[in-house]
Amino acid sequence: MHKSLLNKEGTTLDGDTLEFSFKKAFQNAKFYSYPVKITRVQKLKTSEIGYKETHQFGVEYKFWIAKKSSKFGLPAPLVLFFPKDGTQAKLSYVGSL
Repeated sequence: MHKSLLNKEGTTLDGDTLEFSFKKAFQNAKFYSYPVKITRVQKLKTSEIGYKETHQFGVEYKFWIAKKSSKFGLPAPLVLFFPKDGTQAKLSYVGSL
């Protein structure tokens, strides 16, 4: 997860992300294909994310992941942030799994 979604100590997700986005994604992940099947990719216009100590320049891509073949519904978006400095990409948005 991108550091902008972590608590001040950087040891866990911040309260809002943990209680809402991550909690829902964790509960619903079982409905999606494993290994992950990407159905579409979109480059976003984002050029930076975070604030103060979590700020980074880079680019975001939205990946849609498919549900299991036995489940109905649309693919869900996951957004990865790729830092300009070449460090490892991080999840910056969980979407509506």
